This record gives sequence, structure tokens and C-alpha cells, in this order.
Amino acid sequence: MKKSGEQPDFFNRILEVNQQGYDVVTAEGMHVTVKTITTSTHVSFRKSTLHHAQLAMVLRVNTLDGEASIEEVFRGSAEELRAQSKDVGLELHFVIKKPPSEPVALEGLAVTGSALIGARRVVQYENGSIAVETDGVREVVVKPVLREIAGVLGLSLLNGAGNMMNTRQLGAAIIAAGSTGMTVWTDDGVDAG
Repeated sequence: MKKSGEQPDFFNRILEVNQQGYDVVTAEGMHVTVKTITTSTHVSFRKSTLHHAQLAMVLRVNTLDGEASIEEVFRGSAEELRAQSKDVGLELHFVIKKPPSEPVALEGLAVTGSALIGARRVVQYENGSIAVETDGVREVVVKPVLREIAGVLGLSLLNGAGNMMNTRQLGAAIIAAGSTGMTVWTDDGVDAG
């Protein structure tokens, strides 16, 4: 019989970390080994303990313009992981492919804000992404253009915490300034406001 306030056994098992060969237990009782990376080119698994896990996950923390996202690099059985890994003595190395560097697809997303500043249009989409079009052509690299526009508008590049604004923050600040009737500029330096 349990005493009042005593935790059930399964709760204590979940709170334990660094189990031999696994990190997490699913609701079905499956043992999962989980590895998290940022810039690593491989993840190491000990051959002597991997057999304790039935499932495996490799997660990559990506940061873009100061914003983090988690990418699932691998999710499957420990046997699938073993088959896709290189045998290097006492360990198995799962090789990590470089994250894609292709731009975010913005087509089909709703526009939530925009400002026309001379020949440039700064656009914010429903997912928070910022794009800049110059004479109707989308800029490939946005942040330097936003910094230039912010400088001309006299906007600070720092956020409320005193850190450099990321692309989304800077784009939103420019759109807010453009929508309040703040002075905007053209390519020839003439006030278009």
C-alpha cells in the first residue's frame, strides 16, 4: 500500500536520466535513445549499450536569425539506426547530413503586413518570415537590406533587451514605422512620406 503523497514507481523511472543505452521510456514501455546536436557532423552510439533501446531519435537544433527550431534528423528503430551507421570500433557513428540552405517557400502564405519604402517593399507573412522585394524582385539575402532601410529610417537595430534584432524583429519594426507615416525614402534620397 502506498503512503499519501508517494510517487508511483513508473514516475520515478521516468525522472531517471542516462539509463544504460536509452534516455526515454514511451507509454508502451519502449526504450528510446535520443541524441541532440547543433552543428555536429555525426552522432556516436555505444555498441555495448545500444541493444537496450528499441527506438532511436536524432534531433538537430537549428537557429536562423536568432530563432531556434528543432528538426527531426532520424526517427526509427534502433536496428534501422544501426544499419545506417558506420562501425568505428566501440561505437556506431550516424552521419548527419548538412541542413538544407534553401530559402523558405513563401508562396501560398498570407501576407500579414507590408510597407513600401521607395523601390523596396518589406513583407511579413503569416509564419513570421520577412521578405524584401526591390522593384518587384525578391532579395535573396534580406537582413543587410533591412539594416540599410532601418538606418535610413533612423530605427535602432537593437531590440528591447539590448540585443541585435533578428530578421523578423527588424522587418516588423520597419513595417510598423512605414505604416505610421514615418519618413520613407526613395533611391534618389527624396522623402516619399
